[in-house]
Amino acid sequence: MSDSSSVQSKKQEEELYELAQHDLVASVLYNPDSLNKILQIISVEDFAHEKYSVVMQAIVHVLRDDTPINVVSVAKKLEETGFLGFVGGMVELYDLYSEGEEISVSNPPSVIANIVKESSIKAKVRDSLKESLSTFEYDSGMTASSAIEEVQSFLSEQALVLNDDSSVTTAEEYVKSFDEVLAERKKISEENKEISGGLQGIPTLLPSLNKYTSGFTPGQLITVCASTGGGKSVFAIMCTNAALKAKKSVMFFSLEMSEEEVFDRVYANMAEVRLNNIKSGDVDDEERARLKETSEFLSTAKLKIDANPKETVDSIRSKAVKQQQTEEGLDFIIIDYLQLISASARFNSRQEFIADLSRNIKLLAKTLQIPIMILVQLNRPKGESTENERPTLDRIRESGAIAQDSDIVILLHRENSVDNKIPQTLVLLEKNRSGESNKTIRCHTELAYSDFREVKSKDLTGGEGLDGDNVDDDSSFDETGTAAADEFYSDDFNVDFDFEDGEDFFDD
Repeated sequence: MSDSSSVQSKKQEEELYELAQHDLVASVLYNPDSLNKILQIISVEDFAHEKYSVVMQAIVHVLRDDTPINVVSVAKKLEETGFLGFVGGMVELYDLYSEGEEISVSNPPSVIANIVKESSIKAKVRDSLKESLSTFEYDSGMTASSAIEEVQSFLSEQALVLNDDSSVTTAEEYVKSFDEVLAERKKISEENKEISGGLQGIPTLLPSLNKYTSGFTPGQLITVCASTGGGKSVFAIMCTNAALKAKKSVMFFSLEMSEEEVFDRVYANMAEVRLNNIKSGDVDDEERARLKETSEFLSTAKLKIDANPKETVDSIRSKAVKQQQTEEGLDFIIIDYLQLISASARFNSRQEFIADLSRNIKLLAKTLQIPIMILVQLNRPKGESTENERPTLDRIRESGAIAQDSDIVILLHRENSVDNKIPQTLVLLEKNRSGESNKTIRCHTELAYSDFREVKSKDLTGGEGLDGDNVDDDSSFDETGTAAADEFYSDDFNVDFDFEDGEDFFDD
């Protein structure tokens, strides 16, 4: 395309954009009842023409004041803000109103609103790409990968805006489709019977947790909290392997460990081979056979590990959107861990930044319609509390907003070791929006294998009789790892453990 043709095309597009803004304002002035529907499609920021932007802002303010929208009320609002003369006074407003009748007949306001939204995003993308050119200069101070990532993130965000369908469903609409909903859920349960025990969502390796949550479902934010060395990464590896065995596509963002460290732990857990043996290469024939079987499985598994230590919420969003658009798709994201994510903007405080992070990740889960798990650090106990006391939600480091945004909150707790023995790890289901909460699941702590093995009820010979201990005795260890075989559990609650073998599994 020649330069003159390109300029002409751009001019025509700008004229169409301006005309659409004019027609939309005129339509709303003539038919104010259309405004609520229109505001589901566009916002005032989508108006680039200053006059029409000012008029639309006045119309929205009149709506917020719960005042009838007409030429007089809009003119009064414009006069209050000093913009009545700027838009052409009452004469211009009446002209717009008169034109609105004919426009509304030929084009429904919602159609015009979609044209405004489309044109607005195109204009924003053009301007952003033009501004981003400077970041690709040699002296920009930004790496090529960072510059590309910034552009990708913005484009992904705009694509999501365009694909954001109406989120409103009436009771009548839902009732009509309820039989189809039940049929779909039954179908999912039957399809998942073999691989995850018929759960609706993504399974874990803990039977009781699966029972209480029905698996991790689309749109959920799952927060897993523990103190330093409490086993957050161990739990994340377990959830990764459970999802892979359920044939799900997983993205694991590791801001602390390298790709090799994550894969070593995936192998240790899945093949049941000690991490130190894998690191040293000193494995016997039986272990080598299990590792080979695990390699064959992982070679076809849908797992992506991103170990960029400077990840931002924008880069995570960009990579997730890109992955979801591939043939593999994307079913589950794990972020290890939240407080290590880098800020991409300035905030007044660390608490404000973390709150913004958790909110954006929850929105990402809803937008992509997949569950996202974030690992979060706990503060040390205050006052007279001791490390052996069970943690509570108020110990979540740097922001209480994390617990508010989360659909599921899991706290991991392990008391101090005694006589070189590792105590059980307690998996505390503190929050569960879609099911039972305040449940405790006892687990043997198998750090050498990056695993927590749930204690079955018949292993309990006393103790506290915790809510999550009642797992059916007839459960067996199938290939998904959703239940454990009897011989896997020691008779004693405390397992003898060599700290040298297991120390790598503690979080830093």
